[in-house]
Formats: sequence, structure tokens, C-alpha cells
Amino acid sequence: MRSNCNLSVMVLIVLTHCFMSGSAKAASTAERLSQLVVPFDAKVLSVGSNMEHNGQIVSMATFKSPSSLNDTVAFYRELWSQEQTNGMPGMVENRAGQWLIMGQLQNGFQNVLQLNMEDPHRSEGFLSVMQLQAGSQSPLSDTVLPGMERLSTTRSVDAGRGSEISVYLSPEPIEPLARQLSGFWQSKGWTLVSDEPYAQSRVLLLNRKRAQLEIVVSHSSGEGTLVVMNEVDDHD
Repeated sequence: MRSNCNLSVMVLIVLTHCFMSGSAKAASTAERLSQLVVPFDAKVLSVGSNMEHNGQIVSMATFKSPSSLNDTVAFYRELWSQEQTNGMPGMVENRAGQWLIMGQLQNGFQNVLQLNMEDPHRSEGFLSVMQLQAGSQSPLSDTVLPGMERLSTTRSVDAGRGSEISVYLSPEPIEPLARQLSGFWQSKGWTLVSDEPYAQSRVLLLNRKRAQLEIVVSHSSGEGTLVVMNEVDDHD
């Protein structure tokens, strides 16, 4: 499960700041994603359609190209900057940690390319498409422990297995927070399978009936501690 969790965290860097449409638009985002222009040497592989993020739906895919990061960025700067809607800029750029994020708003859709800047000799990252609808994002008021702020929740169902990934921010240090989370979930009927350090993080694995829960507790790039919870459950 750890690789799935890491993949989702990368994608959520983009998605946490986006507004998306309801489930009725899922087919539209998937179709739009398949129609996005990519460089001739790029390979795009679907991560998932009908993925619910903060109560909304998004379609996304991995992006890989042997072209350098500069060449890929130049390609999309030229392509998306020429496509303007109602006088708005064709594209915007932002940076978040190791990621370069390029976004285009066109005809009510927001297209996002997220590229990993760690290896400038090739281009790898994610593509996603969402349909914008003002006021459509669900409130993020619920939490697990006092002081934890929920930043994002993404849900999906694949081959009968449901997945819910939530991202939280807490002011507590890693070790005491990990102990609190372990105690909280065990009080809810979960069984702790393992609690181990991993790459300057704390990783908890828990089971309950036909469900598994992975919790990664790590330093945030800003202040505080980042908590990523990935629950996978079988659906009959």
C-alpha cells in the first residue's frame, strides 16, 4: 500500500487547491483528459476516473516523457499561453516543493500538469482535468484528533476495493502524534499490525475485518506535521 499512498500524496499537491464538479460531470472530465494535447514522445497512463476529491470528481493520469523538463515546460507554455478564455491568461505556473505545477483554464475546465523537478533530464508527473463550478467544494470541517486540520480527502473504487485517502496537518511532533493516532484507531476497533520508522517518517499499519489502514506521519514542508491516511476496504 505504501506506493499507492505516495502516489496519492503527489497528486494531492495539485488537487488540494482546486474546485471540481459533481459526479454528473465525471464522464466529461475523463473524455477531456483523453483529448489533452501531449508531446509526441510522451506516455500518458490513467490513474483513475470518477475519483471523488473533497466531495467532487476528478480524472487523472501519469505523464512520462524522455524529453527534458525544460523542453516539456516550453511545449506547454507555448501551447497553453495561446489559448485564452474571456481575456484570462491561458495558463498559470506555481511551485510546491519538488513540483512545478502548470494549469490551464479553458471552457470551464481546469487542466493541470504537475512535473517533478528533481530530474531535469526527463519529464515525469501527472495530468488531471476537473470541471469548475463555483461553490462546489465540500467543507473540510471534520477531523480525527484535536488540533488536526483536514486538508483533503480523495475516494475511489477500483475492482470492488474502495480507497479513501485523507491528508491532515497537525502542530504536534511526529512521535507523540503517531502514538495518539495509534491509540485513537485501536479504540475504534482497529488492530495495530506494525508501527515502524521509514525515511524520517512514522508508518502505522492497521487492520479491521476486510479493511486495511495505512497512516504516514511526516514533517510538513512548512510548519507542523503532515498525516496521510489511506484506508482500503473490500466491497461486495
